[in-house]
Amino acid sequence: MLQNAALAALLGHPVFGDVAQATLVPLAPRLRVLQQPADAVLWRPGEPANELLFILGGEALRFAEAAGGASARGALPEGDVGGVEAVFGQTARAEGLIGRAGLRAVAVGAAALLEWLAAHPAEGLRVALRLGELMHNQAAGAAPASPDPLEPLIGSGVPVQILTKGATQPLLCHLEAMLRGPDGQPLLSVRCHAVSFPRPGAGLIPWSSVARLVWED
Repeated sequence: MLQNAALAALLGHPVFGDVAQATLVPLAPRLRVLQQPADAVLWRPGEPANELLFILGGEALRFAEAAGGASARGALPEGDVGGVEAVFGQTARAEGLIGRAGLRAVAVGAAALLEWLAAHPAEGLRVALRLGELMHNQAAGAAPASPDPLEPLIGSGVPVQILTKGATQPLLCHLEAMLRGPDGQPLLSVRCHAVSFPRPGAGLIPWSSVARLVWED
């Protein structure tokens, strides 16, 4: 019963949209349905690339790791596939994957899928081409983001004028950090300048409330 459910789920993924159910039956015992109740790391960079994840609902987040910590590489939405490099000769994960709460997917072992591709040349070629296209799109989406212009100002002591929405005068302050609030939205952690407040103090300004931010290089 569980095998049938996993097989039916896999047939619902766009990569296998025109593949006959009977053709996929040999894969059924080697499928695993994943239903993610909470955010969790599914794999990390450098681990063996021995499994693919066909996403049916929700999303997963890609990340890289370096000496400075983890960095985001983009999201994999419904209809995408995680770990495609497992089919194209990679022996280790190039990036990690975090399953977001609500993620629904079918996990397929790389060795099992490669066997299936070889046993069904016509349908296997179509599936391999689709996987190759997804891998190309993921590589294009992993380009590093543009530098954050505020980053050099954090902790620099450079005075910054922040005008918030609805205010008539800007606030002169120093940026101490970029934080995230309980709702996940960005916050500016600032220390007010004596020009604005006789007794300078720390404060938080929601980024969504900032109308204009001015500083001198």
